[in-house]
Amino acid sequence: MGKKKNVLAEERTDLAHERTFLANERTFIAWLRTGLALVGAGLGIVKFLESEGPDWVMRIMGLLLVITGEASYIFAYWRYNRIRKKLDYEALDTVPIWLLIFITISVLVMSVVSGLVIFNW
Repeated sequence: MGKKKNVLAEERTDLAHERTFLANERTFIAWLRTGLALVGAGLGIVKFLESEGPDWVMRIMGLLLVITGEASYIFAYWRYNRIRKKLDYEALDTVPIWLLIFITISVLVMSVVSGLVIFNW
């Protein structure tokens, strides 16, 4: 009876680790999604609302939103990696860290390039 309880306890612990890793991945993606929304809003303000007020005000508002969005990409990766290191559990099949680095850098570079194009810099 004691052996069966031990096996169940280990299985529950393994499942809890897996849920935690999955939650960490969902949070990473949520931060990326938030960053994309901020960058999109910043670019949209500059592109579509430039006639609504002084040009420099719209550009500053747009630039602040783009910078905030890009900061959220960096924060997403930093947070994901910090929690991943705390929970380093080799039995789980997790997303490779190189892929998350690639995704983060790709989104960051594309945001910078699109910002440069929209802001005419």
